[in-house]
Amino acid sequence: MGGAVRVGETRIEVDEYLKAPDRVAQALEQVRQAGGHAQCECVQPARKLVVRRLRARHILAVWPGDGPSHAFACPFYRDELDDAAAPLTEASTEPAEPPPLRVDFLLERRAGTPRRSRADADTSGADEPAREPQGHRLSLPDLLDLLWERSRMNCWASGWTRPWWRVRAEIYRVAQEIRIGERFLDELLYVPPPFRRDDDSKEAIEREWQRFIADLQPRDGAVPRRMVLAEVKSLVKSEFGYKLDLRHAPWPVYLKREQWEQLQASYARALLGLTHPSEPPLRIACLLLVEGATNNKHYLSLCDAAMLMTSEAWIPCHTTAELRLAARLVDQARDFKRPMGANDEALALPDFWLRDVAKDQPTALEVLGVQAVPYRERKMRRVNALRASGHPVWIWDATRDDIPALPPRQ
Repeated sequence: MGGAVRVGETRIEVDEYLKAPDRVAQALEQVRQAGGHAQCECVQPARKLVVRRLRARHILAVWPGDGPSHAFACPFYRDELDDAAAPLTEASTEPAEPPPLRVDFLLERRAGTPRRSRADADTSGADEPAREPQGHRLSLPDLLDLLWERSRMNCWASGWTRPWWRVRAEIYRVAQEIRIGERFLDELLYVPPPFRRDDDSKEAIEREWQRFIADLQPRDGAVPRRMVLAEVKSLVKSEFGYKLDLRHAPWPVYLKREQWEQLQASYARALLGLTHPSEPPLRIACLLLVEGATNNKHYLSLCDAAMLMTSEAWIPCHTTAELRLAARLVDQARDFKRPMGANDEALALPDFWLRDVAKDQPTALEVLGVQAVPYRERKMRRVNALRASGHPVWIWDATRDDIPALPPRQ
């Protein structure tokens, strides 16, 4: 998907590194101890990669300021705006760790207190009110967007495939560099591995699930909370209230009627696709904040949830028309990006950026999905602003026409 990386004398395909990063653990440690760096061979000359020590592990990271120099299809590629890390100095082998994220939900509550999901507390998860607000706190939907963008699930490039194992690998790759309070996100997150029928795989999946469940057990008068990132399989009524089934996860997540109503109100278009299959098909990615069952069973209880409607290739989309365009772009093996903050009021962000027409100026793709006059006026203000900033703009009126020919690849 993105070529190969070289760590000392070891050369490994990026796919193999993502599947089993521990295969090059010894080589990474040796390179770091020698004060060296790894190389990414997605382009020539090869680009430097940082070998970073993270807890007891060594990982590969983008060389600060060099993200745009990688091939767009490379997992280490970063847009200029996304690649804001300070450059390395001659005396340093890695950049400083970013500060921990502040979130607006609790990662722990005292036993016996109400199961509220929003925090008026700090990122440590303590159930005490903060004395002073200290900057913006990320909500669960914010965190899902952040994971999707940093892992580049909102991008596609020629030659890519994206089965669930890759989604999982990319999410964990970025989660291990994100801190919430004193914990790294990959320690707080469970992304179920793809189900396979062979006995060894089933045993490994069960061991990982058991570790996750054990981490949710109350201790020292506190009830821990963790996160689950998965694909929604169904959301139905059950004898215990409402039940959220997740693909690849062995046990369901239960929720109350008020939570079900909130999800239906917030994600109506996406959830409708579970009972009324769309064309093209859609997927729903979710990030759930959960607690363990109070009776020591293995099912989970929902505290909060965020969802993303996506195409079959996991590209975020707001409408059926955007799903159709995303599917067409993937079918034609185009290089493109769906900005996570794109909506009809964001002047600087189109529905999609097409990246394989001109290297210096990506082409903006705009979808006119409804006839409402205020909506179209906002869309055309954005088109004019994008053109004024020098971007070519392609427009599709999805209310009248089929998808017109896309700008040819250069």
